[in-house]
Amino acid sequence: MFDRALYDRFDKPFDRLGTESLKWDARKDFGNADAIPMWVADMDFATVPEVIEGLTRRAAHGAFGYNISNPRDRQALINWMARRHALGITTDDIMFCPGVVDAIYHCLKALFPSGGKVIVQSPVYGPFYSMVEKAGMELIENPLKRVENVWRMDFEGLEAILKAGADALLMCSPHNPVGRIWTEDELKTVTGLCARYNARIICDEIHADFEMPGFKHRCILSFPEAQNAVQLVSATKTFNLAALRHSAIICKDADVRKKISARLGEVMADVNLYGMLATRLAYENGDNWLDTLLVYLSENRDVFEKALRETGRLLPAHVEGTYLMWVDCGQLGLKGDELNSFFIKTAGVIPNSGSFFGKSSDSFIRLNIATQRSNILAAADRITSAIKAL
Repeated sequence: MFDRALYDRFDKPFDRLGTESLKWDARKDFGNADAIPMWVADMDFATVPEVIEGLTRRAAHGAFGYNISNPRDRQALINWMARRHALGITTDDIMFCPGVVDAIYHCLKALFPSGGKVIVQSPVYGPFYSMVEKAGMELIENPLKRVENVWRMDFEGLEAILKAGADALLMCSPHNPVGRIWTEDELKTVTGLCARYNARIICDEIHADFEMPGFKHRCILSFPEAQNAVQLVSATKTFNLAALRHSAIICKDADVRKKISARLGEVMADVNLYGMLATRLAYENGDNWLDTLLVYLSENRDVFEKALRETGRLLPAHVEGTYLMWVDCGQLGLKGDELNSFFIKTAGVIPNSGSFFGKSSDSFIRLNIATQRSNILAAADRITSAIKAL
């Protein structure tokens, strides 16, 4: 339910300077301490009030010894997935892990101890590449296709790779950086193909809760063909809790869970007291907060996308899910370091370099729109002025 007071709170200037914020306090490392940071994927919003109150109350106790899991931790996630995503899971289906990137690595090592071939659909979040390589597996790219500035999966290419003997598909849903929420038909096709060729799906759904108006995310485990898939989720993106390091691995297949659980036990992948507590409180109390945030983010998207298009030189992808905008800068005639330098030093806006998401994306940037409207408008003005001066 929309909450006007929360909306006004999101819109109010929020000073993160001096809080060891990677996003804001590291700006000088980019060569422009006054630039607007729109790179790393965290939000410039205070989290759910009940989370702040709960963490404060727990900190006041003063003792921080070894902790155990509360049954409410799993139940809060079960209720959230049922309420927000119509996905039924049980306590047995859930394993906790410090982070989604950690979980990708541990799942690969657990399920493919002797190595194998993993498909990624580029451009995609940079650690997909590095975790596959660190796990000792062969990485195979099946690039997304862009049709009229809409990014789509290449099912013909995917089937050819699966048919040749790939072991797993490492998916991103919703997709970072292109901002797609895959449709039900797209997900039916991909789950059907993987089932046909006996390939495991590991699906990063850390942005699952960011559904822009008119779009609906479907969990990979909601498809009958993917009941042995592994679904990775976290409240850290949804509720701006990234520094608290907590995620969940959801799997309905008992044999698969056994392998992953054994791996987590071997590496002592214990979770953080505050991450667990914050996640529980967010899932129990965060519905109105998230509903209101999605309204605010969708308005940010519309304002920023319009401004970038009006430059006549930038082509942003329409954000369906996530709060990250993938921008084609090809008409600027700049790539790689030169493109980054233009945005950081000339425009005064810090982006994520497109090359972080794939070797063929050096004429793209990713921009984070999860900030106050005043920052969105200021960034749009800076970018527009810089392009006019080119």
